[in-house]
Amino acid sequence: MRTEKHALNCECGTKVEVRLRRFLDVGAEPGLEWELVRGELNAAKCGNCGKFEYVDEPFTYFDEKRGEVIKVLPASMREEPEAAERCSGYKLRTRTLYGLGALVNFVAAERGVPERYRDSVAEQAQIAADEHRLVSESRCRCGSTFKVERSVIRNFQNVPVEIVKARCKGCGGAKSFFIQVQPLTAQRGKRLEAPVTVR
Repeated sequence: MRTEKHALNCECGTKVEVRLRRFLDVGAEPGLEWELVRGELNAAKCGNCGKFEYVDEPFTYFDEKRGEVIKVLPASMREEPEAAERCSGYKLRTRTLYGLGALVNFVAAERGVPERYRDSVAEQAQIAADEHRLVSESRCRCGSTFKVERSVIRNFQNVPVEIVKARCKGCGGAKSFFIQVQPLTAQRGKRLEAPVTVR
């Protein structure tokens, strides 16, 4: 399969070159799956400001062994209900995720998970990617946006909470975002409206 060169314009004004794939067959090229997870494929880090970003382009992830095709659509298409329907022509199980971050979360988390739990893992992967995107779009008091550094899930008084650590791109201040993790049954069919507390 072909790898293209793609140029991204970073917020700081620097042009960044990216190795871009539009189709990944994990059976034929297993090494590329982990390049994707490590951020070496379809992602770029700006040499000037250090910002890391996934390329927001349509992408197909094919896993014949598991009988699965995953269409990754740009996160901006999440609000278009017909977007996922355009991807339903495959005879294999078709899954649609929004944003490459959701696919990376899914690939990293689903190995060794029994088939009956894969839908739940995919939902959680999408939710985590959406939460991180929301944190990244939040504004600091100085007016700049945040960069997610890491996250962890903890149990507070029998309620699972994701703690997302982020740093302001402008002033460098660190913030913690506390996001209550909803049970999967409560999340099905709803937009992400998690209560977020900032400290």
